[in-house]
Amino acid sequence: MNVKDLENAQKQFKESRVNENKEYFQHLSKGQQPTFFVLACCDSRTDPSTVTGQPLGELFIHRNIANQAPSEDSGFQASLFYALHVLKVDYVLVLGHTFCGGVQGTKQTGHPDSLERWLKYVRESVDSCEKGTTAEDGETLERHNVKVQIENIKKADTYTELDREVPVLGALFHIENGDLEWIE
Repeated sequence: MNVKDLENAQKQFKESRVNENKEYFQHLSKGQQPTFFVLACCDSRTDPSTVTGQPLGELFIHRNIANQAPSEDSGFQASLFYALHVLKVDYVLVLGHTFCGGVQGTKQTGHPDSLERWLKYVRESVDSCEKGTTAEDGETLERHNVKVQIENIKKADTYTELDREVPVLGALFHIENGDLEWIE
């Protein structure tokens, strides 16, 4: 893919939406009322709207490496606040995935400082997994990471100060077959 391919694909996207509904973009420009706030990984193989089959406007998405919800990340905390208190989403979804480079990256050291500063959050998450889990079992660690982030969100002041109940859900997108596994 190159820039020209990207431009052509964008034009096709626009034309297909306008062909379906002439007022599609005017409708989008009037504001957003998403149902879900999604915390997802920034892995290029796991676009939340695409893998859940949702149209533009349904998901308010925050993405970072290995879908982390650290209390120290002001960008994430601002997104969570905006989703819950301004947009008033109905659900929060932590969307992890198999073959996560962020989770797998915790098995190695010596990354550049800018990456290591972020991977410390991922390490804390996966290191809290049950003893006896093999480091090679990426799927178990990825599933566990989603559970830890659910708990991190539920502990956030932004969440605990809500005057309504908003479920925090977890799911693991399986890159190898396209399945979405719900995590309890």
